[in-house]
Amino acid sequence: MESFRLSLAGRQVAATSVAGALFAGSQVGLLAYLAVYLWREAGMSTTEAGYAFAIINVSGVVARIALGSIAERRVETALLLVISAAGMGGGVIAIANFSADWPHWAMYLAIAVTGAFGNGWVGLLFAELARLAPEGRAAEVTGGGQVFMYGGVCATPLFCGAALDWTGQYTAVFVLLTALAFIAVAILEWGRR
Repeated sequence: MESFRLSLAGRQVAATSVAGALFAGSQVGLLAYLAVYLWREAGMSTTEAGYAFAIINVSGVVARIALGSIAERRVETALLLVISAAGMGGGVIAIANFSADWPHWAMYLAIAVTGAFGNGWVGLLFAELARLAPEGRAAEVTGGGQVFMYGGVCATPLFCGAALDWTGQYTAVFVLLTALAFIAVAILEWGRR
């Protein structure tokens, strides 16, 4: 409980922890529904949708390394988190507008960019929580932040499934995921001010 309390102690730490839940939810919700959406709604074959799933994950791995390097040298981590959440939200909007009329290379590009923003943020979040932690308490603060993050990971796909069942349209899923990403932007900005 102390770890959980510390992850909410102070505006910046609390904003980062809560935004992590929203961001993680948006990320995992997209990953959970992407391949089937591309196959059913965007005109991709199952193999092409599988390539897209690989692209979104690989771009995230590359982005984690790149964003970590950038955060160390050029741009503050808190700002990179805001940019990543905004990029995730924008990427989800682009993906939501896919149709069979889109060329596959354009879909793959949008998916790669979304993956970079939407999967590359995790190390940044933990680095920021560790930086904001009181002296000698980084493990407790990052552990508490991880509780929030996994709350988003567990809950969001369920909400997405309910939205899809209720409406019968993937648009509802993408509205939810976009909202989570942009609410994370607002919370992170509030924490930075």
